[in-house]
Amino acid sequence: MIMLKQGSGSIVNVSSVYGARGFPDASRCVASKHAIIGLTKSAALEGAPLGVRVNAVGPGQFRPACSTASPAEARKTQQRSWAPSR
Repeated sequence: MIMLKQGSGSIVNVSSVYGARGFPDASRCVASKHAIIGLTKSAALEGAPLGVRVNAVGPGQFRPACSTASPAEARKTQQRSWAPSR
């Protein structure tokens, strides 16, 4: 409401690499991060005419709370997922 009254503002949502691609054994985490990206895109389109910017950030490598993999397992999976295709 305040952003609408002042005609400007900024909303920043937090996602991760899980929002950009799939990972094995992380379906619920991937789904929630994809949802944040979709919400951000829609909100950005709705907010733009009102002067409200909406963006998402994906912080550096960390283990999301919704991931059941150990840090070592997550690193192996991410390394395989980020490796170039042959």
